[in-house]
Amino acid sequence: VWLLLVFVMAVLGLNLWSGKFFSCSCDPAFQVTNISDLYARREESAPTSPFEVAGDSGAQVLKAFGLGTQLDTLVRGPSRHLRQSQGDSSCNVTLLVGEENASTRCEEMGGTWINYASNFDNVGRAMLTLVQVTTLDDWTEVYLHAADTVGVDKQPIPNNDGGVAAIYF
Repeated sequence: VWLLLVFVMAVLGLNLWSGKFFSCSCDPAFQVTNISDLYARREESAPTSPFEVAGDSGAQVLKAFGLGTQLDTLVRGPSRHLRQSQGDSSCNVTLLVGEENASTRCEEMGGTWINYASNFDNVGRAMLTLVQVTTLDDWTEVYLHAADTVGVDKQPIPNNDGGVAAIYF
C-alpha cells in the first residue's frame, strides 16, 4: 500500500517538477565534463570529511555521482541558485533570471547547467526523492528546490513558489 502511494505521489511530482530542478553554476568546482574528471579531482583533494567545500563560494557539495553521462550534484548554501565564481566576471547567473533558454545561455557564459541529485525527472528518481522526504533525510533541501522552481530550462529564483508548502505541510 505504501509503495502504491509513493508511486502516485511520484507521478504527481513528475507533473509538477519534471526538469525544473536544474540551475546554472559558475563555480569552478562544477566545471566537470565527465565523471572520470570528478573522480580525479576527488583523489587530488582527498577530503577529510563527508563535506567538501567548493571553492571560495563556500558551497558544500554533499553528493556528487554519475548516472550515465549526467552529473548530478546536490548543492547546499544560502544562495544556492545565484552563486557565481569569485574570479570570473563573465559568468553571472543573476543575468539568467527570466531568460527563456537559461541552459544554453549558462553554457555560453562558461557555467555548468547542473541538476539537483534529488529530483522528479523520472519515476524512479521521483520515488527515491519521496523516500528521502518521508524519512526526513534532508527533506528541507528538496522543499527549497521545489519552492525555487520557475520552469523547465529556466534559472530558479529563491522562494519563487510559496504554494509548494501546501504539498509538504
